[in-house]
Amino acid sequence: MTILPRHGELLGLVLAGTPAPICPVFAHHHHPAADQDAGMLADATLAWQARFDLDLVKLTPASTWQLRDYGVEDAPDPADALGRRRITRTIVETMSDWGRLPLLNPGGGFAARIVAATRLIRRRLPAGIPLLTTLYGPASLAVKLAPPGMFDRHRHADPNAVAQGLAILTENCRRLVTALADAGADGIFLAVQTARKPLFTADDYASLCLSGDLACLAAASALPFNILHLHGDGIHHELFATARQALLHYDPSPGNPAPESLLASRGSLSTGPRPDGAITHGTAARCTDEVAGLLARLKGPGFVLAPGCSLPLSVPAANLDMLVQMARTPRHDRP
Repeated sequence: MTILPRHGELLGLVLAGTPAPICPVFAHHHHPAADQDAGMLADATLAWQARFDLDLVKLTPASTWQLRDYGVEDAPDPADALGRRRITRTIVETMSDWGRLPLLNPGGGFAARIVAATRLIRRRLPAGIPLLTTLYGPASLAVKLAPPGMFDRHRHADPNAVAQGLAILTENCRRLVTALADAGADGIFLAVQTARKPLFTADDYASLCLSGDLACLAAASALPFNILHLHGDGIHHELFATARQALLHYDPSPGNPAPESLLASRGSLSTGPRPDGAITHGTAARCTDEVAGLLARLKGPGFVLAPGCSLPLSVPAANLDMLVQMARTPRHDRP
């Protein structure tokens, strides 16, 4: 009986370009309430992994976790299907506030809870299963530090002032990468929410924001597994063409490129069912058809199956079981 590789071994083979008869798979969602405490978040993340036995573990804190130590305030949002929190107080009011952003100590404040959760999970997780902690890029943070629309107005009025703030945010992100690596993370899941056409032209993003995202990836480059998540529709994927040290993960929405073209151009790619589609709202049979079509088109090597973004809290466990089962079923069209 052939023993097929799993977890970090399977990921390493597939991302190195080695054909495999099965496909690595992961999925994630938020953990409301638990994401405010290191121990509770570690427990919730490990329970998710114990239930679905995925090939990597993604630690998913609240999307505001890096903002708290700047003075941003948030609160639970019971109406949010993903279990995210809403921002109730921002801290940038004037142009000069960008230059007054503080340099932060990742060993203190709210960030220390996520570093501690990383350490707790790594201690309890089998060594062969990679652990990635979610980190939001500097521009993604900057947009949330100010009231809606203010970042856009400020970058047009005085891009140098905004660039000063982005440089501080970038340094704080780099410090967090070091702290997470020291805590045992095998990589970061860098969420870039702003590199897309509805928010920036490619040239505007490249001139102001891109260097911060690339600096985060460079800081994590010594870690064995990193994922670059380009969020939303109309992503500027071409700006990250040289960032090959990270696996590109994205949602195959109508305004984004076809997965086949990105896999061919980059050599590795992670995508899968759209979170607001059949994986959440359909039957297991509908999900089976969708995933079977994806696996037939994206044979690898280099392909990792995962829903295109964070899943709603209401996603049926049976549909996730199907996703994992199909990824783990040897296929005749894979060597």
